[in-house]
Amino acid sequence: MLPEEFCFVHIDKKKIDTLKKMQQPGKPDVLARLVTSFQESSNEILQSLNRAVNNNDMEVMSMSVHSLKSSSGNLGAMHLSNLCGELESSAKEYRIADPLYRVQEIETEYDAVVAELKQILLD
Repeated sequence: MLPEEFCFVHIDKKKIDTLKKMQQPGKPDVLARLVTSFQESSNEILQSLNRAVNNNDMEVMSMSVHSLKSSSGNLGAMHLSNLCGELESSAKEYRIADPLYRVQEIETEYDAVVAELKQILLD
């Protein structure tokens, strides 16, 4: 059980509650599997995103953040999903003022999301 003082900051609690309701007795932990999958795929996506920024490759940047936008939204990380959506739109239009800053912003939010998800899994 999460401590009473635990505050959902980076994750939508309703989304987590919905995912927890999918759990079937005696089956592998649905939420843990989703979080593990999210972390594994996101690490690759963030590496690809950084390479795209270094190469000024807007197409790869757009595809990378699209994937992260979807997976983060599925876990209730709506701010992260929104940051990715904004960068995706900008990359598609080839109009990003400071792509490195935008990626760093996404990485910072991603780290906060993962930390919060780990705390939730301890519940």
